[in-house]
Amino acid sequence: MYEVRPGDYCYKIASDNGISYEQFLKQNPGIDCTNLRVGQSVCLIPTSYGGGWNNWGGNGWGNGYDNTKSNGECRSYIVREGDLCSRIARDHGISFDKLIELNQRSYGWRGCSRLHVGQKLCV
Repeated sequence: MYEVRPGDYCYKIASDNGISYEQFLKQNPGIDCTNLRVGQSVCLIPTSYGGGWNNWGGNGWGNGYDNTKSNGECRSYIVREGDLCSRIARDHGISFDKLIELNQRSYGWRGCSRLHVGQKLCV
């Protein structure tokens, strides 16, 4: 997640965070780019390896954590075999509901019952 700051606009947010404007719009369906509000939360989930804040480095797997953050709030997590939303939330100190909130508007999110290995979540 990313919190809109003064002077932000959709294209700038996308570009500054290493995703295309089109990816940004897919991750934020229904967003009104002409009326962004300071403090508004928007989704910023990496959609591919490399570039911007979502550069995973190495083989990208390690322990499942990406040590970089998009804006200091949201840490990315790569789903591993056997992961469950409840366990991912607990292990990252957030509630199950917060995990859902952080990811429900993300491009590619299909719910906790449809997690897949390699999927990137915001935690």
